[in-house]
Amino acid sequence: MWSVKADAQGVAIAGQKSRPPLLRSVYAMAGRYAIWLKEIHPLHGECAVTYIEKKYRRFLKKYKKTINAHTDDRFVRRLTMSILIAEDHQKPWYLRMGEYAAFLALKCLRKKPSMTLGVAQVRMNRMIFGKQSVTAAVRILQQYRMTYRDLPEDEALAVIARKYNHCDDYVNKVVQIYRVIAA
Repeated sequence: MWSVKADAQGVAIAGQKSRPPLLRSVYAMAGRYAIWLKEIHPLHGECAVTYIEKKYRRFLKKYKKTINAHTDDRFVRRLTMSILIAEDHQKPWYLRMGEYAAFLALKCLRKKPSMTLGVAQVRMNRMIFGKQSVTAAVRILQQYRMTYRDLPEDEALAVIARKYNHCDDYVNKVVQIYRVIAA
């Protein structure tokens, strides 16, 4: 999988695999912009609540029918929305477009890429977009919910978020967003 790695100034660091020069420069610019955006728009405080509520309304309008068609569980619905908001904050649309370009480039090279795609960042080996990634995420979250149905909601939330993405910051972000949505 291709990943953007950047130092403190946002300058791309050489990865394990060599990339074509054009793709390297695109990822370097996107990485610098993503770091700049997160410095300006951190996900904490009163500003974060406004940001979360705005994204929640946007995603609810866009994906409510898709989510409701695949689950009746309120916990899974809220967790799905929390993950969508966290993933969108972590990887905005312009970085996802870069991923689609990289995926297509690998397909053209007759590679069999397995990348995280779509707004829900679901690992796939075929091209998927918004609603398809949300559907796949809901199915994955339902399986995790069934596995951890005996845990209290707070514990299940943290465990399932960690199964979805192993990063501690990500888990904290999802838990924080879930609490804002549930309030």
